[in-house]
Amino acid sequence: MITIEEVELRKILSERGKLFSRRAFPTESLISLVAFVASAVLSRFFLQVLWIKVLVWVAIALYALRFAWLLLVFFRKKYSAIDLYNEIAASGEKIHEFSLLVITDSSGLHGDKFLLRYDRRWKCWMLPYRATHAEDDARAVSDYVHSLPLKSPKVGVAKEERLTKYSVSAGRMKDYLHRFYPVSFDFSESGKRGRSLRINGEKYRWFSVSEMKEDRSIVKKNLETVEFVSRNFCVF
Repeated sequence: MITIEEVELRKILSERGKLFSRRAFPTESLISLVAFVASAVLSRFFLQVLWIKVLVWVAIALYALRFAWLLLVFFRKKYSAIDLYNEIAASGEKIHEFSLLVITDSSGLHGDKFLLRYDRRWKCWMLPYRATHAEDDARAVSDYVHSLPLKSPKVGVAKEERLTKYSVSAGRMKDYLHRFYPVSFDFSESGKRGRSLRINGEKYRWFSVSEMKEDRSIVKKNLETVEFVSRNFCVF
């Protein structure tokens, strides 16, 4: 999905709209050039005067250059609807889509806590996530869930949140679409019962919402996510 300011869109459409019009072959310029050359050739009397002769040939050269330019414009690649779309896309701001897994323990061993994964890029505990798009979202989430060596996986219906937030990596505001999938496993069957654990070589840890809010790194980089989980997935 792409968003763009209305003023910027109007400007692009106004400047590029005329490029969709049909380009006519420069017939009039060709006729003018031929007529001028013919009249110059036929007027031998005037061409005997040197300065007139020079002036005529300069005029012919200018006519020829203008015709060549119009011919080049005519045969040049035409501006298409695809070109317009690509220009709008480049001027707009892409919405960054992510699927986040809100993992809980269906056995009740870990109470109201959620399983976070340590993200080495961000150096922070975060909900497991994948960059996805609407058309492949469910499949990507299902593939990820079933790649974890845990028992009795269950995936619920996603809840969405659209937000604009400051991107630490880009150094500017960005638009995001987050899809939160409630996922549960039976950890009583997995043999992984401690607060911290390793799954597929990555570090995971159980956090309650209050513990997330006490972690400075989580609050600085992902407070909006914590608040959404608190509002939508905590049982009070």
